[in-house]
Amino acid sequence: MTWWNRRNTKAITTLVKQIAALTAMLTVLSCAGCATSSPNDNEQSQSSDSSQTHEQVKKSAEQSIDGAHLRDNESLYKVYDDSGVETMYLTVSRGNSSEGTDHSWSEINQYSVDDYAAMGVDRYKVNGLLQVGDEQGPVSGELGFGESAPNATVQIRGQSSSKNEQKNYKIELKSGKGKWRGQRTIALNKHMGEGLRFRNKMAYDLIKGIDQMMGLRTQFVHLYVKDETSGSDSFDDYGLYTQVEQLNKTALQVHGLDKNGSSGVCVGVEHWSGLLVIGVRGVGGQVLRI
Repeated sequence: MTWWNRRNTKAITTLVKQIAALTAMLTVLSCAGCATSSPNDNEQSQSSDSSQTHEQVKKSAEQSIDGAHLRDNESLYKVYDDSGVETMYLTVSRGNSSEGTDHSWSEINQYSVDDYAAMGVDRYKVNGLLQVGDEQGPVSGELGFGESAPNATVQIRGQSSSKNEQKNYKIELKSGKGKWRGQRTIALNKHMGEGLRFRNKMAYDLIKGIDQMMGLRTQFVHLYVKDETSGSDSFDDYGLYTQVEQLNKTALQVHGLDKNGSSGVCVGVEHWSGLLVIGVRGVGGQVLRI
């Protein structure tokens, strides 16, 4: 063994001894006071316990989460027939500044989320009257039939999709103005980047048949829009949309989950320093990278 190796061996041995001594010292300190009770203290404790009486209670058997399954509320998908196309008529009009609806339909369709971020303002809204019916018009018994006053607000929805020429819309029914299939928030997606326009709904339909997968209710919608902000008195055909249930507290609850639970949306995937980084947008729109 060379002088250099002997020197290294001696240094390593010394370091190991120092670590062992430090470990022993920390063990002693951490246990200080662990056994300071006297025999008299133990006797008094036992005497006190023996003098107490207890009320008998019946406890349920402990339930193990082993073998438990995540299950969707299957009955939700049996209430309505979602295999066809629902027809909706949306009349948009200018509202007022206090509600943030003092805008034109042209403005709603002009800006993307990047534009709003640059302007430092919330997304513009307009008043809307949503009516549900068939290709002949609104039908009695359905949402909005016979009404003339706005029952909703309308704004664009989505992130990168807001840059598309054809927008996605978020229709928020006003409080006390009814619901559509138990929902006040109606999200209509155009899926302009998807040529077939049906793969999103097909995915949710397939999820319904997969164990331990949670889905959302969907429906094809034929949308007609009458733009009163431009003076129009007729409905323009906006084509086919996919309505996807808004994932909010109401949706969490009706699907059998905790309505106060957290949810997030994947907004991007990137590679950084050899790691896979996923951006998740949660409550408040904040993007977290995990």
